[in-house]
Amino acid sequence: MSIKKIIGIFLVIGVLIYSLSAIEPKKTALFFIPHQDDETLTFSPAIQRYIKDGYDVHVILSTDGISSSVREDLLNGSSVCNIHNERHNLEISQTEFTKLRDIEYTQALIDLGVKQKNIHISRFAVKDGTLDKDRAKTIISDYVEQYPNSKVFTMSNTSQNVYGGHNDHYTLGMAAKELYDEGKINDLDLFVEFYIRENFEKKNKNIKLEKYYPTNSNQIKRATYSYTNFDPKHQHYAIGDHSVSQLFSQVKQDLYNDKFVSYYYNIKR
Repeated sequence: MSIKKIIGIFLVIGVLIYSLSAIEPKKTALFFIPHQDDETLTFSPAIQRYIKDGYDVHVILSTDGISSSVREDLLNGSSVCNIHNERHNLEISQTEFTKLRDIEYTQALIDLGVKQKNIHISRFAVKDGTLDKDRAKTIISDYVEQYPNSKVFTMSNTSQNVYGGHNDHYTLGMAAKELYDEGKINDLDLFVEFYIRENFEKKNKNIKLEKYYPTNSNQIKRATYSYTNFDPKHQHYAIGDHSVSQLFSQVKQDLYNDKFVSYYYNIKR
């Protein structure tokens, strides 16, 4: 057989392999987030991992984040800001506050490598602090039906009795676990916030937590900057940092020391 024929055969095989890979449906990962900043604080290493592994990663926000005391207490001047040691007096309305939080959320996810078209605010999102299980199931089902057989990620369903646990967080987990038990989710990872991990492990000794490690620490540093950048002249108000400055400080320190991870466990049938 001539060299030209051998080369031709290899070219045909290469085209066939490429064609088959092109028509193979891309795997999808759906991350359901309770509030703006949780995607960075709790999920960012996992988001990075699944982007790197070739998944079509979507992130869905479930509440409006309006209930934070930051708007009135710190940004509108009711209290002195301990971060900047001044009263800000910015006169931000509730509507504007939510929009500003959404901007921080969107920019952080872009910095983590998520496609802008894959960054969502659920059409069924509720007021911060009011998420119930039925609405959470509706939010999750809305995307699971659009992207069947997706791998699903959200907060743990068993942190309601853990000191530091948040209603909107564990309600998403309870809803996802029910959908899993109903056979509507096939693969489910539930996440535990790093700042309640020790309390969680004391209360849930039967659950062994696993870890997702960052694939790019600089990306996560940029994502945290979305929440810590205070530049009012350009409408950057560091809402995340004003809300939970100690958590963002811890993330920065852990990133510097190569200790920042996502804690999770996979649900098994």
